[in-house]
Amino acid sequence: MNACSAADRVLELANRRSLQMPERRRPPKDPLSELAAREEALYLRRSSTRFLECAIHLCVTHMTLQEVADLLEKEAAQLRRFG
Repeated sequence: MNACSAADRVLELANRRSLQMPERRRPPKDPLSELAAREEALYLRRSSTRFLECAIHLCVTHMTLQEVADLLEKEAAQLRRFG
């Protein structure tokens, strides 16, 4: 058997095995894990929003409303531009 025919035989066997192997199926979805992930995302969103509100209120204690508004508008423009 020469090198080419040996390589062809190996490829033939590999192809035959891949045809015989069953497809891997996705594990069944775990509804509890999905619910937990969804609720965690909602909690983090609410917490982030609340943190931002607190930061804005803190800024207002040391800056004018117009200065805070200008700062927020500048930050919003940067988010839109680089976001």
